[in-house]
Amino acid sequence: MDQKMIKKYFAAALLGALIFFLGFISDKLVVDKLSDKKYVKKCLVERENSYIKPNDFSFINPLLDCGDVGNVSHQNINIIKTKVVQFIDEQKANGNITRMSVYFRDLNNGPWFGINEEEEFNPGSLLKVPKMIAVLKEADDDHLILEKNILVKGATSTFVQYFKPEVSLIFDQAYTIDELVRRMIIYSDNDAAAVLGQLLGSNILYKSYEDLGISVPTDGGYLTSVRNYGSFFRILFNASYLSNKYSEKSLRLLSEVTFDKALRVGVPQHVQVAHKFGERTDGGKKQLHDCGIIYVPDKPYLLCVMTRGYSFDTLASIIAQVSRIVYEGVEEKKVE
Repeated sequence: MDQKMIKKYFAAALLGALIFFLGFISDKLVVDKLSDKKYVKKCLVERENSYIKPNDFSFINPLLDCGDVGNVSHQNINIIKTKVVQFIDEQKANGNITRMSVYFRDLNNGPWFGINEEEEFNPGSLLKVPKMIAVLKEADDDHLILEKNILVKGATSTFVQYFKPEVSLIFDQAYTIDELVRRMIIYSDNDAAAVLGQLLGSNILYKSYEDLGISVPTDGGYLTSVRNYGSFFRILFNASYLSNKYSEKSLRLLSEVTFDKALRVGVPQHVQVAHKFGERTDGGKKQLHDCGIIYVPDKPYLLCVMTRGYSFDTLASIIAQVSRIVYEGVEEKKVE
């Protein structure tokens, strides 16, 4: 091998080693940065400074996501959590619930707490939120898809709802995809959801799960936790998956949900709530959940509550009381 070839191979080997070394150092720096308390503190300050003024958007606040900061030990967070834990224990002792999970997160600067936050439940109609996200992700690429008309020929869902839609689809009538999304969210219409599912197919509907690193649902057997499900509301609030336009549209629709027997009850009417409920019957046991964003002025927070018990009405009342405990805690002792 001549001298020129030796130099060429040597240079290539040196370059490869250099790239590997720089990649290794880069990965290490990223990991170190995410675990660096100074970085997290700086990140949180930048989040506060980037707050979008109300005139720009009403429901979203695209901020730098600093990830989970951890169970912050601020006294007011602990007071709220302690009260909720005591309430849950009382309800269990009285036989009103069998299981319950709660996830709270301050959406301004990230403090959070969870109670049985990793326990899994059947989400029921909560899955209509990621279905909406999947449809609007398509609209980000082609907004005309929302104007497409679909003829609804008859009932397509077999699930019986305890909390029935206030408005149902009229069969043998055409609806735009935009209207089907609206009815699916605001009225929790199962037929609207089923039509959208059939129209778009599982590849499109479940792409958002894959993009976000969340397991894809299977018919009837899908389980999720309050913390995992809360991710959908976080990505809408931060506009980190959909565009600002469609993140805002999503949360606006969720603020118009007609179901008002759980989270909504615990919050004064002047405070906006963008939320979605879900129900499921499994044998003799019921599951009822309500998750969403409560827009306390200058202090929006995410609250997700999932329950198991024997009466939907009782479970709704319990969720409402948890919502009230959290709201009063946030308002009386500001989470800072």
